[in-house]
Amino acid sequence: MERRAATPAGTARAEDPGLSESRHEERLLRVKAKRYEQIVAALISAKGAEIRQIEPFAVRLAEAVPAESVRSQRKSTLLALSLF
Repeated sequence: MERRAATPAGTARAEDPGLSESRHEERLLRVKAKRYEQIVAALISAKGAEIRQIEPFAVRLAEAVPAESVRSQRKSTLLALSLF
């Protein structure tokens, strides 16, 4: 019985070049998928940092007292609506 020489892991035997090509394509796809995962993680991290920077401003804006002109406009609108 003839014994075949062992091939390194991840390589195909010379008899089947299609298998080697298929494994090469699979490896390229794994590398590409890993890169996309890194890009998505970076984008999510950047968006989180952006939100953390904006949050204090948004809170102060929500708590801010409107300027006098805005308050008087609101009062006159309410007064006009209550007359009808």
